Amino acid sequence: MNKAEINSRAGEVINLFKERFINSDGLLARNYPVTNRTIFDNFDDLAPFFLYFGEKEFILSQIRRIRALKKDICSLCASDGVLISRNLDEWPGGLYALWQETKDDDVLSLLTESLDFIAKNLLRDGFLSAAYL
Repeated sequence: MNKAEINSRAGEVINLFKERFINSDGLLARNYPVTNRTIFDNFDDLAPFFLYFGEKEFILSQIRRIRALKKDICSLCASDGVLISRNLDEWPGGLYALWQETKDDDVLSLLTESLDFIAKNLLRDGFLSAAYL
């Protein structure tokens, strides 16, 4: 497969996300048919992919939507009210990748809030708790 074919296929996948995987809040959903569960607990995989294929504005629009809805790491990454620590690298990692590319203030603010939440609620005596309820 050559670069043009890869770009074309990536474009198809991106369009599929943008057309079929937006939930009622306007956020990227994890499943299809779409539910309110978002894909942001896998943001470290998603953000670089979208950025590499020229979708910086789309990903930034998702951050703006998150801010408008007053969402945070718990509301975006927890499952049934439980935030599992092993999933925490994805959210900050994706935000950091996005911030490195854009230097966007909203992204940095959300990243800082998320890291502060982790430090305050999940770190105890130098250890990371398994989960946050």
